[in-house]
Amino acid sequence: MPRSLHARGCVPLVGACLAVLVAACVPADEALPLGAAQFTITGRGSPRTFPDDRVVDGWSIHVDRFVLSFRTMTIVNLKDSNQCAYRGRGAKTNVVFEGTLGTVVQAFNGLKPGDCPDVGMRLGPPDDESVPGEGATAADLVALANGTPSHALLEATAVRKAQPPFTTEDETMHVSLRFDSVRTASSFGGCRDAIRGARIRPGARYGVFVAVAAEAFFRDAISSNAQLRFDPFADADRRGNDDGIVTMDELDDLPLFAAGGPFYMLPNGSRSGSFGDYVRAQFMFAVNYGEGGLCNGIVPGTEEP
Repeated sequence: MPRSLHARGCVPLVGACLAVLVAACVPADEALPLGAAQFTITGRGSPRTFPDDRVVDGWSIHVDRFVLSFRTMTIVNLKDSNQCAYRGRGAKTNVVFEGTLGTVVQAFNGLKPGDCPDVGMRLGPPDDESVPGEGATAADLVALANGTPSHALLEATAVRKAQPPFTTEDETMHVSLRFDSVRTASSFGGCRDAIRGARIRPGARYGVFVAVAAEAFFRDAISSNAQLRFDPFADADRRGNDDGIVTMDELDDLPLFAAGGPFYMLPNGSRSGSFGDYVRAQFMFAVNYGEGGLCNGIVPGTEEP
């Protein structure tokens, strides 16, 4: 009897020891209690050709290329530094890609289940680790790195149909804008839709799309529901070299108060500065997150390391 009792008492001890040994041998990324987050970054936050009912001044606007220099997503819980510490791959990717065609996918594996409410995104000029991604070329990296380093290039075509007897031919203009990282938001935080950040579940992957919307630069107010206009862009070129190609230098030469319309104001409500300042400021409100959500742009120069 004493032997039998002793044997029965050893069974749970042996089981516990085996469980500890097994748990110690399971790689962190394969541990069943852990989860993951996956972010798909695109430049398709708005249609390539903007709907006619959104563009209210008679122009048709089509995005030809939207090149983005992506650095990394960030995923943390500011109240608990251990909660969202990933145990697998999640290093920055540093990819320059053509956002209307391609995507960048970044995954953070081995996350402890729970809320990771503080999600952000960082863009930035190409560096020594940057590589061309989908739709981009080495020439795009050079274009972004030369001069004042930049993290986005936008090329678009706008057409206004002839309106006889006032005009007898269609008018076509091109846009070539370079968003430098000194004056344009490149860091974004507070990403949320119905859920703030990401919610990690055991053995599951939390997937979300992060999409930059090129339409933001043509909004006639600081609002995602604002109407779209091209007339100020055309006016800037006519006041400039009038070659049919709108550049950021020409937008910088157009005073904001001359853009027309009552709602062309900077985020602080000011109408001082240039129309270029206004277009760059719209980048702060151009990042869509998940289902109907957004990420907030951080004022350039105020980002935390």
